[in-house]
Amino acid sequence: MSRCRFLFYFLTLTCLWSSPLTCVTAVFKATSKEVKPYLLPEKHPLKPTLDAIFKGKHVLKNEQSFAEAGFITIHVQPMSHIIVASHPLLPGYLLKLYLDNEKRMKDGIPGWKWFVKRCHGVKNVQNLIKRKKLHHFVAPLKWIYPIPELKDKTAQPAILVVTDMELVSHEMSYQAWANATKEQVNELFCILNHGFASTYLPGNLPYTKHGKFACIDTEHPKRVLKLKSVKKYLSPDMQAYWETLTRSRKR
Repeated sequence: MSRCRFLFYFLTLTCLWSSPLTCVTAVFKATSKEVKPYLLPEKHPLKPTLDAIFKGKHVLKNEQSFAEAGFITIHVQPMSHIIVASHPLLPGYLLKLYLDNEKRMKDGIPGWKWFVKRCHGVKNVQNLIKRKKLHHFVAPLKWIYPIPELKDKTAQPAILVVTDMELVSHEMSYQAWANATKEQVNELFCILNHGFASTYLPGNLPYTKHGKFACIDTEHPKRVLKLKSVKKYLSPDMQAYWETLTRSRKR
């Protein structure tokens, strides 16, 4: 028997013999190797607050329980069905999550696996920004927070915690891309040509209040992107320059 499988059975039996409240959480954290690199650190300053909000409560049961716990829904993404929310006790951060009564799964993949993809994707972008010394782009920090004392195997096992990038309005992001400089366009090409981020610039690479573009859509860690679709967001001069860049397809 492999070590991982032994650990799974050991934790399952231990949970059944002791407290059923911690069973699902313990097994999720111990056996999901995909999740481990992206777990919110135990000593992270947010963890005590998150524990106080979620521990012993069924916060994600439905829209009512979610609102009663103090969460404010900012947006529900129609394609991925994910909820983007804030909480007054978590300033500077946003949460991305699925409620327990949300049974739809994008491409048949459980929500927590999309969290792993998002964390992996943002690491790719962060590493590229650092390696290439890009000055006009930033990416949020992302962690997976397992719901504590989870006893229902059908419940959502985790949420995604992300830094709030303080975005400007959608209209202002459109304008920022229409006014993008050659240096900014060069950096954009570098990111997209590596297969990172998204070609929907105003929505997925919006402008921030700090004067940089934020790579917030990272659910696809790496893919071949249709770079021609970017042109419509740029000025006429930058459209011509983008055409030159895309013909080269060099990294």
